[in-house]
Amino acid sequence: MPGPLVTIGIPLVNEDIEEIQLAVRSVYAQSLPDWELVFFCDGSSPERVRMLERIDDPRVSIIVNETSQGIASSLNRLADMAAGKYIAILAADDMWTPDRLQKQIARMEEAGAPDVLAAQMVVISDSVTVEGAQKPARVPNSSRGWVEGTPISHATAVATSGWFRDHPYDTSLIRAQDRAFWIRSHKGSRIEIMDDAVYFYRVPKPLSYRKYAWGSKYARQVIWRYGREICSTPAVAVIYAKSLVKQAVVAAATLLGRSDRLYYRRIDPLTGPELETLRGDLEEIRRTTVPGWPSRDGAS
Repeated sequence: MPGPLVTIGIPLVNEDIEEIQLAVRSVYAQSLPDWELVFFCDGSSPERVRMLERIDDPRVSIIVNETSQGIASSLNRLADMAAGKYIAILAADDMWTPDRLQKQIARMEEAGAPDVLAAQMVVISDSVTVEGAQKPARVPNSSRGWVEGTPISHATAVATSGWFRDHPYDTSLIRAQDRAFWIRSHKGSRIEIMDDAVYFYRVPKPLSYRKYAWGSKYARQVIWRYGREICSTPAVAVIYAKSLVKQAVVAAATLLGRSDRLYYRRIDPLTGPELETLRGDLEEIRRTTVPGWPSRDGAS
C-alpha cells in the first residue's frame, strides 16, 4: 500500500489546550486529505497527551518524550520516520488555511519544482483576531541575507522527506534553531516563496521584551557560530552589532510604553475581501470536526 502524500509534524510542549485543538482542526480542515499526522509531545502534561490520544484516526501517531528533548530533535525524528513524500510542519499554537497543502503540494508536484516551497503568513492575536499580513517573506539574493535574519518561517515550508533528512536541525541549540537551519541548508537548495498566505501565525500582544531579549541572545550565538561559514568575519560582526542595537531599541520602546508600535511595524494591512476570506477560513476551522473529539456544540 502506498504511503501518504504528506507527513505533518506538530511538536508541542504545554501550549494552551484550545490553541492545540484549533491547530489540529486546521489539519482536518485541509482540502487535501492524503496525509499522516505525527505529534511530538516533548515533556507535555498528561492532560494534553490524553487529549491527543482520544483522536480516533489511524493516520495519527503520538510520540511522547517524558522529558524535553527540544524541537530540533523532534523535527529530525519526524524526517527519519516520515512515510509521506513531503513534510509540512505546524506549530501547536498556530493554524493553516484550509488550502495550504493543496496549494503547496500542487506546486511541488509540477515539473521544475523547487527543493523547498515556503509561503506567506497572516498574523493573528491570542484572541484569534486577524491583525494583518506578516511583512512579505522573500528569498535573499545573497548569503548575507540568510545571516541577517530568518527570511523564511520553517513552519511555512514544504519539502520532500529526503530533503529534510539531508538537512537536519542542530540539536545542540536551545533557541534560534530555524535561523541556523536556513543558514546551513539554503546552500545548494532551490528555494521558492509563494505569494499566497497559507499560515496563521499567532503573535501575542503586547510584545514581551523578556522573551524577545532571550531569543535575540540565542540568535546572536547562531549568527556568530554559523554566519562565518558563509560570510566574512567583519560582515558577521556588523550583523551581530546591529542585533544588539535593535534589542536596545526594543527595550527603550518597551520602557516608553510603545511596544504596540513595534507589534504593528511587522504587519501589513489587508483588504476587505482578504479579511473576509481569512475570517471565513477561521470559522471553517472552528467548525471542523476531529474524530474522537466533541464538536463545538458538544455533540460527539
